Amino acid sequence: MPLYDFTSSGIGAKLADLYVLDDSDLLTEARAMATDIVAWLYANFNLTLKQQDYIGGAPAKVKFYWGAQFGAAIIGRSVIWKEDVPNYGPPRRTKQIVVAVGGGNTYFPPLTGIGDLGGATTLSLSYIVVD
Repeated sequence: MPLYDFTSSGIGAKLADLYVLDDSDLLTEARAMATDIVAWLYANFNLTLKQQDYIGGAPAKVKFYWGAQFGAAIIGRSVIWKEDVPNYGPPRRTKQIVVAVGGGNTYFPPLTGIGDLGGATTLSLSYIVVD
């Protein structure tokens, strides 16, 4: 699959690629995200140096949390939305990433066969200026 820019349109294009995969291949991608989100992002997106520094510099606990959230979202073929970084002016300001999660998922084991995951989850990435 091609590399995409880590922008709202690039994420949309990547999700389109992912969501045509069968469940088994999608689970492989979700596991890769949950295991090492940074490696998965590098393998799937063209990240700017600032994006690399920010994502790569996050503590291991935060990176695992991001990977688990996004892996769970793609397994449910959920909506993932990313705000493009706004121009906040002078470089003295720092931005904080906010990941908002909404929705819910259900699983009801069938009488026979294999059940599926139901419901929907939406993840959105936005930014807040922190002085």
